[in-house]
Amino acid sequence: YCWWQSVYDGYELVISGVDGLTIQGAGVDATRVQTDPRYAAVLKFENCQNLKLRGFTAGHTEMAQACEGNVINLGDCRNVSLQDLGLFGCGNTGVYAELCENLTVRNCDIYSCSSMGLNLGQVKGCKIIGCTIRDLGEQGSEAFCAVLAWEGSDLSIEDTVFSGNYASSLLSLSQDAAVSGCTFKNNALSDAVFAVSSSMNQEFATLTLENCLGQDNKAWAWTRTDAGCDVVDETGNSLDDAALNKTNFDICEAAGQALLCLEQRINQKKLNVEIDMPDEGLTIHAAQDSVTQVLYNLIDNAVKFIDDGGTLSIRVERSGNKAVTTVGNT
Repeated sequence: YCWWQSVYDGYELVISGVDGLTIQGAGVDATRVQTDPRYAAVLKFENCQNLKLRGFTAGHTEMAQACEGNVINLGDCRNVSLQDLGLFGCGNTGVYAELCENLTVRNCDIYSCSSMGLNLGQVKGCKIIGCTIRDLGEQGSEAFCAVLAWEGSDLSIEDTVFSGNYASSLLSLSQDAAVSGCTFKNNALSDAVFAVSSSMNQEFATLTLENCLGQDNKAWAWTRTDAGCDVVDETGNSLDDAALNKTNFDICEAAGQALLCLEQRINQKKLNVEIDMPDEGLTIHAAQDSVTQVLYNLIDNAVKFIDDGGTLSIRVERSGNKAVTTVGNT
């Protein structure tokens, strides 16, 4: 069931043909599994089923040389659960899975890998839930992506945080995928955040996004799609960069910033300014730059078409689940 397999600079442990194996650590801070060879996987499993890995940290020992081996390597495995793990680089990839079925990655912290967080090849049924995928690559030596998935099916990513990554893309997909409740923040990307392409086995791939948040990302674009591929919301409507470039911000603060930009003209016309906004502010989820520009335009027009000594009024209030902003001049 297990043996040492030779790699370029040493050996890696291979576990094969096992049913019902559980490897349980005492927690990510208490249990650590490491290997020295740069070309070895830390843990490699082949043709296993009902496999559970829980409660430990795994990675390569710290050395100057970069790693070519993965941290967790799964080949032709079924019903695999990875839970409460810390998987770190310089491993090439945190989780590499090929020709697997029913893989769940839950509450795992995948970080500092040189190429990818997860590489999923022809995996049927994969759930990534409540994970953190962070600090992949580095400035001047970017990773490829956070999640690569190709020619598989039933991929879902839920409540996962992607942060601090230097990469080409965050999600590089050649298959359908559903992403919900995820946060993408402080990532530096040379390509698009989401790259969706066709493959030999799936001509048209669709990425569905629901209740996701993007914040302080630097990227060429939010989406890059092949012909016939698409990025859509939960209702099936296509999402472009403008629709995706949304964040949480205080609309009262945005109105205040627009007002401040026009302070000189307001003073020149000796206008009275009446402001009615909630003291605690009002947070909305929208494209901040666009909303601020609209507020500026509204206030600018109000100032332009008001007599000297007139009154400029700005009101922000909540109406149900919406924020209503009113600009008036008298």
